[in-house]
Amino acid sequence: MVSWQHLKQQLAQPLNTGMLGTWTLARPRRDDGRGWPPASLARSVMPFARQPPGKWRLDAGRHKYVRIDESQDDPAPGQPGLWFAPGPYPWDFRSSPLRLTRPLGSPTLDAARPANEPSPVTHDGRPGWSVILDCDLPEPLHLVIDDQAGIVLLAECSSSGYQEQFTGLEFPRTVSDELIGPIRDNAAEKARFRRLHEYCRTRPLPLPDGWPEPILSPIVNDGDPETGFLVINLGGTRTGPGPVGAWLIRQPPDDAAYEDYWLTNNPDHYVHRWQSRNWQWTLAVRDRPLTPDELHDVISTTPET
Repeated sequence: MVSWQHLKQQLAQPLNTGMLGTWTLARPRRDDGRGWPPASLARSVMPFARQPPGKWRLDAGRHKYVRIDESQDDPAPGQPGLWFAPGPYPWDFRSSPLRLTRPLGSPTLDAARPANEPSPVTHDGRPGWSVILDCDLPEPLHLVIDDQAGIVLLAECSSSGYQEQFTGLEFPRTVSDELIGPIRDNAAEKARFRRLHEYCRTRPLPLPDGWPEPILSPIVNDGDPETGFLVINLGGTRTGPGPVGAWLIRQPPDDAAYEDYWLTNNPDHYVHRWQSRNWQWTLAVRDRPLTPDELHDVISTTPET
């Protein structure tokens, strides 16, 4: 039978092969401590390629890519291994697949104690070892550790909704530079932003009159003039009554709810969602959630066209 100490020794071994697959992360969004806004998860799904000794490229969607070089970059400074934030909201950590390939050094894992003997399991077709750890999180941490590669395949706290995992894994001996290098200029994307600029220049933005303070300098960060999709930075100041940092997202009603990389990578943002007659809306705020009355004022004064 394998012990937790033996599994930790496996996790300490360097990863010397290439990797292809998908890295998925889900974690609870912040609320005000009283269940407001209603519970939701920040979820990201990123196909990736890793070239030994440690160059990564992750596809974050919407023509956005994240690149990591393990020899030069620390994607999460001050957050070693499978790190969790101290205090009542442990999910405010920098997201990176290195949390699963280099999990040791985390205070949570260093102090964890196994609640059971590791048992053999299969995760997405790969043999591994399942272990439950009593630790400093609000509930026990469940890990599945790959039997061959010595990486974490799955980390989760099932009651909270936190989960990060690898699926569809392949371990090729070599990975081509094309899979991990920079993306060439995308002419179609540049043309879309030119059309978006013209679209926004010729019509008013759907700004809520009921925002807690005047919206002085809104900025359109993204959008699609063909569908009406918009991401608008509403701004905010530390001297005003509104949140410091707010983004209003308008989408067609049948689109998947907006979960762009910057939003899923910041679960500490408070997220409000609602549907109107013609659109679905997402409001992400950084400093504090809107109160129910403030949110009602925003919803009732946001233009439909």
